[in-house]
Amino acid sequence: MYKIFRNIMKKKLETIKNFKIIDNTMIINCNKYNIILPIIDGTVIINLTDENNKKIGINDIKKYDRIIIFFRDIEESNIKPIKIIKQFNYIFNDETSDSEIY
Repeated sequence: MYKIFRNIMKKKLETIKNFKIIDNTMIINCNKYNIILPIIDGTVIINLTDENNKKIGINDIKKYDRIIIFFRDIEESNIKPIKIIKQFNYIFNDETSDSEIY
């Protein structure tokens, strides 16, 4: 009889603090964890979407963005993500009831 092992995906909500590139790796420093992304042939390898599941690029995230990271394991506060979702940033206008999404 075979045992079935499942890799259960975990998720964390983080805020981006800084970006670094060391050798062929991009490191996104967040409040608690570091996100480790490989760079292959000058391209950052990442599955990145917005909350509407629309694919976006690494240039679409910036400091202080809130992101949801899906991953399997954490090694010494480093995460190799399977998927990252950028949360929308809302700006509320006090003069009207309308709000804008950026």
